[in-house]
This record gives sequence, structure tokens and C-alpha cells, in this order.
Amino acid sequence: MAGMSITEKREQVIAFSEPYALTSNYFVVGKSLDLPFMDSNEKIDLSSGNEGEAIALQALKKDLEGRVIGVQGSTNAEAFVREYFGSSVEVRIYDKQDNLNLDLVSGRIDAGLADYSVWKMFLESKDGAAAALYGPRISGGVFGPGVGIGLKKQDKELAVRFNDAIEATAMDGTLKEISLKWFGADLVSR
Repeated sequence: MAGMSITEKREQVIAFSEPYALTSNYFVVGKSLDLPFMDSNEKIDLSSGNEGEAIALQALKKDLEGRVIGVQGSTNAEAFVREYFGSSVEVRIYDKQDNLNLDLVSGRIDAGLADYSVWKMFLESKDGAAAALYGPRISGGVFGPGVGIGLKKQDKELAVRFNDAIEATAMDGTLKEISLKWFGADLVSR
């Protein structure tokens, strides 16, 4: 269990349990960056087809147009920026999130995109004090329906056992307690 997002591409290779967490991606920008206010309590579900969310996505794209956006390579964040922002931004690829964070703090990039659980620790750090969440939380679509346990396709019985355990711990509150303890937020997908 390594926090693997369930995506169509990954489902071609492996099976997944039902999602046990729903994490969202956020842009983080340097606080000194001159951008119009955009509420980080809003959300965009790329799977919803909701017109309001499409408008919010276009506003976000407009605000970040011409900026340098950092993402960790071979991630859903990279796929999102390339698909939805295309050539309107310069994409800078990083081998590790820590290197992206360093460039964000030093001003070598304008923004970064990553999962909230990745940003949380950085934003609570001394260096992270110079940065802030920007814009709505983004989920669905290329990010998938949530985080699940990756399994071999033939392990159908094991998947049922994991799904039962996920359901039981979600129902009795244990999953929420674990999420709050380790991530400081309720990421439970139910």
C-alpha cells in the first residue's frame, strides 16, 4: 500500500481494491507571486462534467498562463498539466518533490502541482511558509476515483478481503482516525 491512485492506465496492468482515500491535487505558489485571489476551498472534479467546474478550470488556466509550473515526472500531476494547460504554461519536470519544493521557494518556478498529502508537510515547514495553496482542489479524471491497494489481476479473493476490510474500517471510523493521525485531514473516500 503506497498511496497509488486508481487510473484507467494502471487498471490495464493491475487490479485495485475499492478506493480507501480520496486525495486531491492542488497548485502551490510562492506567496510573493502576484495572482488574483482564488479560493482553495473550491473543488474541481474532472469527472463531473459540471459546467461551473469547467469555468473554474478555465479561470485557473488563465491565471497561470505564461507561468512556469513544476511537477514530479511520470505522475498524474504531469499528465494533468500537459492535458489541461498544454502550451499555455512552461512545464518543468522534477525527479523528486523535494527538488520541486526548493525551486518553488527560490523562485525558479512560479507554481507546483501535487497531491495535498505531499504539500501538507512542505507547507508546514520553515521553507513552506513562503508558499500557499492556490486555486481549487482538483480530483477525478486523470487523477482517478481515489487511492486503492494495487493487486495482481488474478488475486480476486484477496481484493474482496481488502474491500471488506476497507468498508469495515470506514464504517466504524477507524479509517478516518488513521487519516487524521497521519495526514491531518479526513481523506476517506466514503
